[in-house]
Amino acid sequence: MIQGDTITIPFPVRISEDNLRSTIYYDCPTYHWDFKKDTDLEIKGKVVKKFYRESPQEYFIEIQVLNLSDLNTMFFFNRININDTIRVNLNLYGNRI
Repeated sequence: MIQGDTITIPFPVRISEDNLRSTIYYDCPTYHWDFKKDTDLEIKGKVVKKFYRESPQEYFIEIQVLNLSDLNTMFFFNRININDTIRVNLNLYGNRI
């Protein structure tokens, strides 16, 4: 994966009692989840930057959002829109990219 590549990242979503939808991290590899098209969020974006923080084990990418499978789902309790740039820690839940 290099700068400028297009990437699609699935995220699990939790729906609160008041119907607030937000992505969450699962502890991986001990927790397995299967992407559910009707519930979970899929973000398609362009890689803007990739970097390590503090150690090579903490791998991050920044992506410019090109498409969201659900505009009403928050990204870790933050509203995001098309063309926003978001930071993703790929190590926290073992994303399948």
